[in-house]
Amino acid sequence: MRFNDAADVHKYIGGIFREAFEDDDGTGETGPTAVMSTSADTGNAYWQGKVNLPIAMAMGTIKVEGNVASLLKLAPLGKKLYPRYVGTLKRDGRDDLLA
Repeated sequence: MRFNDAADVHKYIGGIFREAFEDDDGTGETGPTAVMSTSADTGNAYWQGKVNLPIAMAMGTIKVEGNVASLLKLAPLGKKLYPRYVGTLKRDGRDDLLA
C-alpha cells in the first residue's frame, strides 16, 4: 500500500480535503484552528475509516498543533467522507491503496 509520489498523495488525500471544504454540512469556520500531520500511509488508512483519531493522537501517529477539541469535533463530519474516498480509489483502480 504505497502512493506513487507526492502528486498521488495530493490527488487522493488532498482531494478528500477539498471535498470536505466544499461540503454543505461543513462547520462554517473561516480558518484552521488546528494543524494535523501524519504519514501518507496513515492518512490513507484514516480516510478509509481504519484509524481511530484519538488513539492515533495519543500514540503520536497523528500529531496535532492547535485546538485539539475543535479537530475532534469535526471527526464525525469526516466519517461521512470515508465512502467517497474509498469510492475514488476503487473508481481509479487503486486497489493497491485499499486498507
